[in-house]
Amino acid sequence: MRRRLGSSVIWVAAFLGGLAVIALILYAVRVGQGQPDTPTTLPIPGPDQPAIPNGPVEAPSSAKPRRRVAWVTDDNVPARTQPGLNMPEVKKFTKWEEVYWIEDSSNWDHVALEDGQEVWLESRFLTFARPANLNAPSKAEKLVMGFYAGVARKDYTGAYEFLSPEWRKELSFAQFVDGYSHTLSLRSEIVNVVELGEDRFQVDVSMMADEDGKDVPYLGIYTVERVGERWMLTSGRLKRQAGPPERTF
Repeated sequence: MRRRLGSSVIWVAAFLGGLAVIALILYAVRVGQGQPDTPTTLPIPGPDQPAIPNGPVEAPSSAKPRRRVAWVTDDNVPARTQPGLNMPEVKKFTKWEEVYWIEDSSNWDHVALEDGQEVWLESRFLTFARPANLNAPSKAEKLVMGFYAGVARKDYTGAYEFLSPEWRKELSFAQFVDGYSHTLSLRSEIVNVVELGEDRFQVDVSMMADEDGKDVPYLGIYTVERVGERWMLTSGRLKRQAGPPERTF
């Protein structure tokens, strides 16, 4: 009986020892394969590690186009929230108040104020060339102001009509459009008016143009004459104040 009990104890001990050996072997294999004892978790984003966005990432907005300067030509001109005489009035402009032109629509102009507020006013009260004589612009100045308004609004047909027949013979409409459509005038001011003779004047315009995002100063020199019953531009040249010599257009 004692011999049988001793054999059973020896057998159980051998069995448990075998299990321990197998467990050690399995652990060694697991460690050798690099398997961790604990499950892997994703790191929580910290201040220097942005979280994955929930939606699409917006592309950076492109630079806003530069706006040209314009001037209000009369006092107490209503500024409205939308185009239309029945639209709410925001403020009243003062004469020669400076604004930034955005667009036009059906005889109304959309402009931005100095503080960034955007309003509308009637197009007939806006000019894109500030006269030298603010109290009473001369006929020659008004003609140049009308010419610059046509160019600013891209009414090239209307602007071309300001040129005398003789000048139009030298400058085709295609050449005229090509010359002006590639130049953005940011600011245009008449700086001098010289009487050259009877019904003949020279009008000098200081213009700041945008060329590839850079401000480039020009001096426009125009001859205004009475041709028959009309006042017209009979010649003009644009002189770059720094860089290449003047060009005729």
